[in-house]
Formats: sequence, C-alpha cells, structure tokens
Amino acid sequence: MNKILTLLLILNVGSIFAQSGPVVPCVNCENFTERPKPITGTWYNPEQSGTGFSFDIQNDKLIGFYYGFDAQGTAVWWLFSGTLEESKETGTLWEITTELQRFKDGNCINCEYSGSPELTESPGEIHLLFDQIGHASFTVNGGDVQNLVPFYFGYQTKQFFPDDNKYKTPEIEGWWTIYERRNVEGIPELYSTIIEDVYFNRWSYDMFQVKNSWYSDGDYFPSAPEVLDIGFFRCELILEDLQHKTYCTYYSGYFLEGVTYNIPLANITADRIFGESENGDILEMKRLYLNLCMSNDCINSTPKNN
Repeated sequence: MNKILTLLLILNVGSIFAQSGPVVPCVNCENFTERPKPITGTWYNPEQSGTGFSFDIQNDKLIGFYYGFDAQGTAVWWLFSGTLEESKETGTLWEITTELQRFKDGNCINCEYSGSPELTESPGEIHLLFDQIGHASFTVNGGDVQNLVPFYFGYQTKQFFPDDNKYKTPEIEGWWTIYERRNVEGIPELYSTIIEDVYFNRWSYDMFQVKNSWYSDGDYFPSAPEVLDIGFFRCELILEDLQHKTYCTYYSGYFLEGVTYNIPLANITADRIFGESENGDILEMKRLYLNLCMSNDCINSTPKNN
C-alpha cells in the first residue's frame, strides 16, 4: 500500500488548473436514456501525477476529498459533498457544484482525542461533470478544465488502440454477473434476465462463456452443458465528425432475438460495465471474481475469490 500511495503522491507543483487529462469520446451517448452513477474510489489525472480525488457515492449523494498541494508546495486536502444532479449538457450524465471545505487543528495519531477539527475559510468552489461511469472533468473557481479517470492499481490495464486513444481499461478477464433489461414496444422491464457466473475469456477477449446450470420453466436439467456461448465483445475505431473514436459493443444472444449494446470505453471499469442499445435496452455487468488463469481450461474450474 505504501508503494501505491507513493505513486499517487509524486510531487507535481504545477498549477492544478492546467488543461490536461485523457479525453474519451462517448460515441452516441447523447442518445442514452439511462444515467448510471459513476464508480466510487480514487480518481486522478494521469497526465499530472501527484494529485487526485477520492469519491464515495451513495444513492445520489457524493462526498469527495481532494489531496494535493498549494502554490508553495505544501500538502493540502479539501473536503466537499453534495447531491448529483442530472446534467443538462449533451452527452453528460451528472454534475455537481459545491463548496470546498478546509479544516485545521484536528487530532493527531496516537494522541488523546481533543475534539473535532475547525472549519476554516473555504478555498472556493468545485464543479464536477461525469460523462461516463469512469470518466469525469472538473474546474475549481472557474479555472481550466481538467479530466479525471479512476486509478486502477489491483488490475492489469489495457489500451485497445494505443495510437489513437491513451485511455487504459482494467483487465476484465474473470467471472461476472450480467443483467439485461429489454425495452419491448416502449415498455421497459417487460423482459429482463440475470445471468450469473459468466466467464470473460482473456484469450479470445471477445467471447463471454457462462458456466452455469440451465433452467427452463422452473425445471432443472442436470445433464445440460456447463459452458454456453452467450455473446461476444468487440472494440473498434469508427469515423465520426471526421475523427476516429473508440466504440465498444457487446452482442447478446441469450434471448431469442439478439441485441447489440453500445459500451463507451470509459464505461468499462474494474468491477462494472454498462451499455445501452439503440432501442433503450440496458446492459449492466458486475464482477464476481478475478481468475487470471493461463489457459482456456479455467472456464471448467471453480471460480475463486480474489
């Protein structure tokens, strides 16, 4: 853990307001009907290592901490909190504008408790925008925009198109649960399903295989196959507005009528993946286990916890 903190806190005394950070175009996100919440955890700008944020999101409430340095290079931390509001900006999910708080005279480690720290004068206001569950931007006191992404330290990362987009996604090999909600004739939740113990194969990288028992009309068939191909995953570059943009899709063939889901690149995170079809069908995947085996034989093994 000390190595992780050291990596995060490499001193960078430049202005935190400089324009930087990974840009991750969200193809067709302006047509999404759902607003998934951003993931909790540590976020940072990989182009300005040394400062960062911690976000904790419960329901529609966000509490955050900024850790960094002042103009003299002294370490500082700011607290902020508020309610996530539906953004009116095209292609943006959530936003929050709230006051930064700074404290002093708090308790030291191994010291007798002396009472709550004192709130000092606010250093200003922060404005946060979340356009994908793993991508955000912020400004402080009207300064320049800086982009943020989650900090992944427990997973290997991958760049789908390193010459075109520098955004890194975490390794998603392992066992997941898939939730699909089909929008049939404008009636959401008419058809939905949950598929557990879905294996994402690292070698083909585009095939989901499920290791599960098969149920039909409430009856259980023990002789059913243990491994079923239920869909495939693709990431490619498309030309939009005369620019290349990364576009990921997952084709689900679990229902009788297959559906293709659009998955923005920054909607692929360590433990959550979110997508939506043109018809408003919803796809959400949540990681169950991490299983980094070295061959395809792992699809026949029992999932093990991290």
